[in-house]
Amino acid sequence: MTAIARDGRDSPFGDWVRRNPQLDSRTESVCVTNADWTFMKYRDDLCDRGLKLILDLEEKTHDARPDQCQQELLFFRHQLALTNGVKWLWSSFIKANVAVIYFGHFVLRMEGECPDDGKAMWWGTFDTRGNLSWRRITRAELTAILAFSVDPSGEPIEETLVERIGS
Repeated sequence: MTAIARDGRDSPFGDWVRRNPQLDSRTESVCVTNADWTFMKYRDDLCDRGLKLILDLEEKTHDARPDQCQQELLFFRHQLALTNGVKWLWSSFIKANVAVIYFGHFVLRMEGECPDDGKAMWWGTFDTRGNLSWRRITRAELTAILAFSVDPSGEPIEETLVERIGS
């Protein structure tokens, strides 16, 4: 069966998925993971039609790490979406093409349950072979990444934007 949620909390749909024998990872070869968080910031100061900065985040509590199946799936999504520059995509909201920079998929590993509990946290990034490398981060560093004040590697966001967009 697909693993039961560690904290025992799940949505009714999540419970249904986890208990559905036709979606079993061992007998049916169906690997299931939910998408925890997607962060997007709007920037209108750099492109005349607007710029969207996006990253995806997998949240792990109690010092858990993605299992092998989940890590592979997250890395596939990370690879599918990566580009070194800007993608121009249609916005269903403003009905025009907008510039999008997708930073990829990352993993936040927390010893506790949230950044405010004061326990250690690590930021996980994928290397080119799908291995996660971890660096310890503070609550302030996490906030800066998720607010796009710095890029996911911790570099100032303005430098990254100049590199990807140009002057």
